[in-house]
Amino acid sequence: REIPIKIGNLDPIDTLSGQVARLTNLAYFLGDPDKPDKEDIRSAVEEFQCNHQLTVDGKCGPATQAKLKETHGC
Repeated sequence: REIPIKIGNLDPIDTLSGQVARLTNLAYFLGDPDKPDKEDIRSAVEEFQCNHQLTVDGKCGPATQAKLKETHGC
């Protein structure tokens, strides 16, 4: 499977598009990366939370955003 990685600016971590871009870059499956649906996003967030010992609720709240930014590097 090929996963496209876009080099350049990312939207802010507090936007859905910024969260999706970072999750995609970290190889979390989001279905169609150009048009992920809500369930695919929730599933990717839950998997990320589980992998990083966060509360697994499928919501990309402040703690998840901070860990996502730290893990991604920006």
